[in-house]
Amino acid sequence: MIKGFYQESIFCREWNQESMAQIEHKIQLLLAQNNGVGVVGGSYAPGLPITLVSELALNALGYANVEQFQRRTAMLFTNCLSAKDRALQDVETFRRFTGEKILALPTQRGEERWFRLCKGDQTLPDGEKIWLLTISDCDARQNRELDLIEERDTAEAASRAKSNFLSGVSHDIRTPLNGILGMAHIASEHADDPEIVRESLEKLIAAGEQLESLINDILDMSRLESGKVELLHQPFDLYSLLSSIGDSLHAQSEKMQLKIGLHFNMTHRHVIGSPLHVQRIIANISSNAVKYNHVGGLLDYTLEEFPIDATHATYRFTIRDTGIGMSEKFLTHLYEPYSRANTADPEHYEGTGLGMSITMALVKKMNGTIRVQSQLGKGTTFTVDLPLELDTEACAAKDNTVSNSTELPELPNLQGMHILLAEDNDLNREIAEYILTGAGAAVTSASNGRQAVALFEASGQGSVPVFDAILMDIVMPEMDGLQAARAIRASAHPGAATVPIVAQSANAFADDVRKSSEAGMNGYVTKPLDETRLLRELAQYKK
Repeated sequence: MIKGFYQESIFCREWNQESMAQIEHKIQLLLAQNNGVGVVGGSYAPGLPITLVSELALNALGYANVEQFQRRTAMLFTNCLSAKDRALQDVETFRRFTGEKILALPTQRGEERWFRLCKGDQTLPDGEKIWLLTISDCDARQNRELDLIEERDTAEAASRAKSNFLSGVSHDIRTPLNGILGMAHIASEHADDPEIVRESLEKLIAAGEQLESLINDILDMSRLESGKVELLHQPFDLYSLLSSIGDSLHAQSEKMQLKIGLHFNMTHRHVIGSPLHVQRIIANISSNAVKYNHVGGLLDYTLEEFPIDATHATYRFTIRDTGIGMSEKFLTHLYEPYSRANTADPEHYEGTGLGMSITMALVKKMNGTIRVQSQLGKGTTFTVDLPLELDTEACAAKDNTVSNSTELPELPNLQGMHILLAEDNDLNREIAEYILTGAGAAVTSASNGRQAVALFEASGQGSVPVFDAILMDIVMPEMDGLQAARAIRASAHPGAATVPIVAQSANAFADDVRKSSEAGMNGYVTKPLDETRLLRELAQYKK
C-alpha cells in the first residue's frame, strides 16, 4: 500500500519510482476529467487482471479489503456493459475502449449502483502498457435522470394515446351529430309530409341516443382514470334495477325481435351498495348483447345469490346472447380502452370501444370478477360476480315476490299529482313539462332555485297548490338545486321535512348523487330525461 493522489491509499503491485510517477500523473488527468474519487487499473493480460485499486474505489464498490476485491477481475466492469458492448470483454476490444461510460456495477452485496467510468492507457518506461479506470458514484443523479426519462416517456405515451383517442372520438361524435342535424333539416324541409317527418324523427332519436351513450362513456372513462369515481352505499332493489335496464333497451329489443329470458335464484332482492355502478356494468353488457345480436335472437339473464355471511352475499349476473360473438384474438383485447371488434357489418361497428374497459374498471372497484365466453357466429356469455351487503331492514316479504316474467310493467301515471318543476333551461323545462303533463300531473314551474323555494313556502296558501313532489334541477342561476333543497328542508313550512325532492341533472356520477342526498333530496334522475325512469321515480310518491 502506498499513498498517492489526494493522499489516498492505493493498493498496487511494486513498480519503480519512475513508473509510479507516470501512473500517478495519468490518474490525475483522468480524475480531473471524470471528477472521480476512485481508481482501478490492470494489465492487458488474459482475464484483464487488476493490479491497482484505490481505497475509495473499494469503499464505493462495497469491498472490505483488497484481498476480497482482488479475487475479481476487470470483468466486473465489462460484464455490465450493454449488449452492443459485450465484445469489450475480449482483451483487444477492451484495449480499444477509451473515453467515458456510465454503467450499473454490482457491489459486494450484490446490489447495483451507477458509476461514471473514465478509461485511459499508460505506457511505462519498460514498455508495458496498462489500463486505468477512474470511477465516480453517480447513482442518485442517474436514477433521477432515469426517473425523468420514464416520466417523459409516460407523458409522451399518454399524449399519443390522448391524440389517438380524440381523433377516434371526434369521428364518433361527428357521426351521430351529423345524423341529428341532417334528420332535423330533412324533417323541417318536409314538414307537410308526415311519413318523412316520422322517419326522420325516429332516426334523429336513434342518433341522439348514440351520442348520449358516447358522451357517457367518455365522461365515465375520464372519471375512472382520474380516480374520482366514488362508490355509493345505499339500499336498492336488484329486480327494479334490472327492470330499468330492460326499459331502456325495450325499443331496440323489440326492433330486433329478441326473445328475452329472466331467471332468478335468490333469497334477497334488497341490497346495499352502489346501484348507479351496478346498473352501468349490467347495462354496458346488455347494450352490446342487443346491439350485436341477430334479428330474432335470444337475450337471457340469470341472477343468482351465493351467501358469504349473515349480512353479505355474492350476486352472479349471467348475460347470454346468441349474437355475432367475438374471436379469441379480440377477446385478449376486450377490456382495453377504445377496443372494438373489426366487423364487416357497419351496423355492428359503433360506439367508443370504452364500454367494456369501463365495465372492467367498475367491477374491480367493487371487488368483483368478470368472465366471458364467446364464439364467432354463436354468441357471447358474460358472468359478473359482485359482493353486496344485504338490506336486512327491507321487508322479507318483498324479497320473495321476484318474478321470472318477461312482461314489462306498464308505465305509471301521475294523475292527481301536482309537481313543482325547477328548471332554468327553457327547452329542458318544456320537455319535462311535456312528460309530466302527458302522465296526468299538474305542473308549476320555476326558472331558478330561489323561485322554487319561494313557491314551495307559499304552497297551500291562496292560489298556490300543495305540491306532491319537487323535480329540482341541480345547476341553476341565483340559487342552485342543492342550495334550494337545503333551504326547503330548513323552512318553517309544515311540509318542509316530508315533501319528496327529486334531483335532475346532466351530471351522472356517484359523488353528484351523494351530494344531492346530503342536501336532503330523495331521488336522482339524469338528463337527457328518460320518460320511464322519471315517471317511475315520481310515481312512488303518489298518495
